[in-house]
Amino acid sequence: MNMKNNIPNPWDILSQSKFNINLPKDKIDPRAADNILIAWPPILKLINQYYPNPNGIKVMDFGCGNSGFCQKLYSLGFEVTGLDSSAEMIKGARDNSSHNINYIIGNQRDLPAFGKYDIITSIMTFPFIDEIQITLKLISDVLNKNGLLIFADFNNIWVKECLQNRTTFSDFDSITIPSSGMKLFGDIKIPVFIRESKNYDLMTKKLKLLKIFEDRPPFTKEFIEKYPDIRPKKVSEYLILGYKKF
Repeated sequence: MNMKNNIPNPWDILSQSKFNINLPKDKIDPRAADNILIAWPPILKLINQYYPNPNGIKVMDFGCGNSGFCQKLYSLGFEVTGLDSSAEMIKGARDNSSHNINYIIGNQRDLPAFGKYDIITSIMTFPFIDEIQITLKLISDVLNKNGLLIFADFNNIWVKECLQNRTTFSDFDSITIPSSGMKLFGDIKIPVFIRESKNYDLMTKKLKLLKIFEDRPPFTKEFIEKYPDIRPKKVSEYLILGYKKF
């Protein structure tokens, strides 16, 4: 387990419980199942639109967790690398994936060491990064010209509803966006940073990243029936954004 100042990495702790997708479908936690059923489809559709032929196309999943999206991309024919700061997440990824997927323990500051990519995806990692402008710059630097950056973040309207219902988030001084507080995973609290699409648009414009996609996919009937929980369902949990490097 990764340790820093004798404090366990919380993502190591969560790797085998909340975010382990290598389980029977009825055992997957709703906070992982929603990624698969709601966030993945629009991201995959956008990737297919720009790269219908995956042969030779290099993809990095930034904040890959236990490997679910890496496995999906690999099954479609892409050359896949997964990067995550959690040693336990990466261990789970390696244990449950093809050896042809390259998994790396690291963070955004390690990106320059691993070459260039045609596509960089990131699903629910950006909201847990404070210095997002620096992260976006590092990602842009390793993205090939005409390459795609596609990521999922929290929909700020959904966050506000959660705060009103006193679920999922806590310790927000204000719900004025951008804002910060804590994301709750049972007894574990992790700092979270909530932004709007316009915040990302301003940052990416400086990096020559052209916005090509924005979506807020709704909770599906399938998800609500299979994974009932107390979180609000009337508005989308996700903000999906896509940018092309020019």
